[in-house]
Parts: sequence; structure tokens; C-alpha cells
Amino acid sequence: MMPLHPLLNPPSIPSDPYPNDPGSNSSDCIFNVMDYGAIGDGSTDDTDAFRKAWKEACGVESGVILAPSGYSFTITSTIFTGPCKPGLVFQVDGCLMPPDGPDSWPEKDSTKQWLVFYRLDGMTLTGEGTIEGNGEKWWDLPCKPHRGPNGSTSKGPCDSPALIRFFMSSNLAVSGLRIQNSPQIHMKFDGCEGVLIEKTVHIFSKT
Repeated sequence: MMPLHPLLNPPSIPSDPYPNDPGSNSSDCIFNVMDYGAIGDGSTDDTDAFRKAWKEACGVESGVILAPSGYSFTITSTIFTGPCKPGLVFQVDGCLMPPDGPDSWPEKDSTKQWLVFYRLDGMTLTGEGTIEGNGEKWWDLPCKPHRGPNGSTSKGPCDSPALIRFFMSSNLAVSGLRIQNSPQIHMKFDGCEGVLIEKTVHIFSKT
């Protein structure tokens, strides 16, 4: 019997001709904080997991730090430092929050700021989640003007942390988040240029 012509009996072709190609899986650039030990139960300190995820995402192009939906992450005052590779994204789909009030604030941490993004170019802060400031206990400190009659206050230090601070950075974008109940300022930009805040950002404080 004569063999079939090659065109009538083509070799089978796998659905992915290069299954081991490192460029074939877009998840390679996603650094889920759960993979770095985050618990996300709203009380455990997840700071170390975020710092580890940041360090790895910062070192690759288009890296994504992911705080996934369905979890509440508590982290202490942290400076996320660059420079990083281009296209870095900090994506909050769950809830991200600081310790609950001044009594829970670590003594070693600054009471002037919570999340700081420093020396970055081309970073995006985004997601479908919430950044919850837990600000009520800060607002009720006895040294706040509204606490005493006719604006009187008690003596003593009265620092309250700004929720999110961008410092010495450029080409920034913030979009899609709900940011609420900051102890002080919700977002501040110091020494920054090229900042885009999308209309989808919602900033609230309870009254």
C-alpha cells in the first residue's frame, strides 16, 4: 500500500506549541500577597507579606501586587520604595486598612503617615476594593478642636496619619478605588509630577 501524502496526514499540533515558554503565562507578573503569607482576616498583621510581594513585583516589568477580593488586610505604616521596573501596578480588590486607632498603632511607626509610595515612575494604584482608614478613634482624640467647648483642646501631641502619600514620584495614576475614613488627609502628593486621578475614585468620611 502506498503511504498517504504528507498533506493528507498532517502531524498533530498541540494547542500551545510552546507550553514551557515563560512568556506564555500572563500570571507570571502577578504577585498575590496570599502567596507571601498574608492571612486577610482583618486582624492579623499582613505587613510582611505586602513588603515581600512589593520587592518581587518592583523588580519585573509590568509587575502587579494583588490584594485579592474577599479578604481584609491589616498593615502597619509602610514605605514602598522605588525605583521599580516600568508598569508597576498596586491592585487592591479586597479591603486594605491600618491598625484600628492610636492605641493599636505600633510605637516605632510614624503617626504622620500610613502608606507611602516613594521614588516611583509610572506606578498605578487601582482596584475594585476599599482602602479603609479606621479614622474614627483618631478624630476623637482629646486634642482635636471639635472635642472641647468653643474649639478648646487638651494639651499634648496630636499627630494623625495621612492615609496615602506619594513622595518624589512621577507619572502616577489612581483609579477605581473606594478610599474612606482617613485619620487625616486621604491622599497627598509631595514633590510629584504627572498625576492622574480617575473619576472612579470615591473618597468618603463618616460624619
